[in-house]
Amino acid sequence: MGVNNILNPDPTSPFNPEYPFDASKQEERQFSRAADGDRKTRRVAALGRIYNLTWNSRSPLIAQQLQQWAAQYEDDFFTLADWDRNRFFSGAFMGPLKETSAGYYNITLTGQFEEIPKLPMFTYPTDWDNDSKLYNEQDSQGTILPGVNGTWPVNANANAMGGSELLNAGLDNTHFAKLEYNGYGCRVICRKAPSFGKCEISIDDNVVSASLDLYSAANVVAMPDAPVFSYPNLAYGRHQVKIRALHTKNAGSSDYKVPFDAIQVIT
Repeated sequence: MGVNNILNPDPTSPFNPEYPFDASKQEERQFSRAADGDRKTRRVAALGRIYNLTWNSRSPLIAQQLQQWAAQYEDDFFTLADWDRNRFFSGAFMGPLKETSAGYYNITLTGQFEEIPKLPMFTYPTDWDNDSKLYNEQDSQGTILPGVNGTWPVNANANAMGGSELLNAGLDNTHFAKLEYNGYGCRVICRKAPSFGKCEISIDDNVVSASLDLYSAANVVAMPDAPVFSYPNLAYGRHQVKIRALHTKNAGSSDYKVPFDAIQVIT
């Protein structure tokens, strides 16, 4: 499998590119501004990072091995290690590497590596503090972000992320709220309370938690460092998280309510 074939398997590998190198995220959104001045964005694709790489003054043997690697994976993929970020990316070179002479017995190569969505990964990213972003239930302009089935009114609560959440009564097990994102793994963040019931969590229509209990005898504040559910090992791509009320509850709970609050995503 290409996922286990690492171009530069350690920080001292001769196949590590020169520093600094150019790494950038491809644009995944469309921007528009409405007549009333509101700025709107829409996710239209899941595109990975682009690495512009250079190998300066390599021997003909190293240059030949790099070119052979590029040819080997023209129709496949491999792993590139970014040792600055301590992260691994699955993808391929965007065409042959370009060679130029750097003097006798020295060759300089340049090329682009593209991260490709939906590929398995050698190691999934785990730095939630530095590589993640939060998706709340509504944006700063008050637009409700999730798609919902059933009734999910906005509920103001100081223990929720940002002071509000969507809150379903939990009396109908067909009611759900869902949110799409571009990224890797995710965490579900919401408060726990004495009146909360149980919910089902699915990612990309696959059930990953059949009966998550949100009951707590005391109110619990929703915090990014204390998620109620984590699913970190997802390849980069477009994903959908869905929370469905089950109309079941812990014996100690006073009600069946289910919140939809925030999703934390590795980007």
